[in-house]
This record gives sequence, C-alpha cells and structure tokens, in this order.
Amino acid sequence: MDKKWKRFEREIGKLLWEYDEPSDFHKPRTGDVKGFGGDAESRRWVAECKKTDKETFRITRDILEKIRNRAKERGKLPVLAVGLPYKTLFVLDRDTFVELIEVYRDFNNLDFEEKLGNKELRYELKRLKESVRRVLKLLGGE
Repeated sequence: MDKKWKRFEREIGKLLWEYDEPSDFHKPRTGDVKGFGGDAESRRWVAECKKTDKETFRITRDILEKIRNRAKERGKLPVLAVGLPYKTLFVLDRDTFVELIEVYRDFNNLDFEEKLGNKELRYELKRLKESVRRVLKLLGGE
C-alpha cells in the first residue's frame, strides 16, 4: 500500500498534469537529486509536496528557499503544496502571486466576444478566462 505522502505527491502531479501541460507527471524522490525539480513538476511549475496528519504544518525558510531555488534553476514557478487532514493548501511567494494577478488582469481586459470571429476559439478563450478568474478568486485576488 502506498504511503500517504507518496499518494499526495501523485495527486499534486496529476493536478499539474491536468492544468499545465506537463513535462513530467510525477517525479518521486527527485527533490534530493541535483538537477531535478521538486516532488511534482510541470511545464511552468515546480511543486514541493508536504503531507501531514497533524492539524498544523510549520513552513520554514529552508523549505521555501529549497523550492524557490529549484524552480529558479529550472526557469519555473515555485509552489509549496501542503496536505493537511482537512484541506490542501498551496503556498506561493509574493512575486508568483503578483504574476498570477497580472495574468488575471490581462485576461480580464480582453474582449473575446467582439474581437474574435471563430465561435469555437471564442468559447475556449472565454472558458480560459473563467478558469483564471476562479483560480485567482481562490487565491484571494478578486
């Protein structure tokens, strides 16, 4: 039977797979190998995954620096995924959060319906715009 942390890493890897056209689905234990990203990685993100059965999790400077440095080496955005018994949280640094807000603003300022003639493309871009809105709302950006 899988350990909880291993299942959690796969869950985060799958999430990245679904939403970010990944380069790799799941990289077990690559966090300790130089040249690899965190516990899960996609085209844009490097995720460090921490799972606990406790009600709290302490985020240390070492954890944040580790994932930031790995993401920087790979030219990707860092995220810390923390699995608590009652919720999964994603921790972003300020610069990454600001970048997401800027993406949201850019999408929010586009007028897809008037500027695009292709109905299918218009629909897909409208869906993308709504997805960005939902993500940023969850992050407290709206």
